[in-house]
Amino acid sequence: MAGRAYIETLLRLVNSSAQDALAQYEKHGFEVPILSSTTSHPLDTSDESLELRKAIRVLEGACEQLCSSLAPPIHTIVNKGQNLDWLCLLVVIQAGVADALSGHDTGLHVNEISKSVGIESAKLARILRALATKHVFVEGRSIYQAQPYILAYHH
Repeated sequence: MAGRAYIETLLRLVNSSAQDALAQYEKHGFEVPILSSTTSHPLDTSDESLELRKAIRVLEGACEQLCSSLAPPIHTIVNKGQNLDWLCLLVVIQAGVADALSGHDTGLHVNEISKSVGIESAKLARILRALATKHVFVEGRSIYQAQPYILAYHH
């Protein structure tokens, strides 16, 4: 398959799997959540359907292939090699950031979180900011709110 045809096939997969996922939300009577929402995901309390899991798996795979196909190989390798999201998540989970933020619906200033978890505030701010770009936290003027899925690590 020629390059352009391959990309167009991936684009069709992205579109069709996203449409399939949207249909599952509608089938269950839920609104599609927005990333900046700090409320629980509508499907957290529902039995996730096999159809939704399949649609998401196809969507993730097609998006990954699309980005890797269109980007220069060095870009893809550097992005994969420098991905420290897992390490940032490990730090905030082990430090108990979810515990510190639990019950603070409007968030806390990084200095307050820092005192609670014992990580120097400038270092913690860099970690939280990195995770905010991945929608794990919501950032606003050094105030951080937890997204619902990080609160799953609240003890």
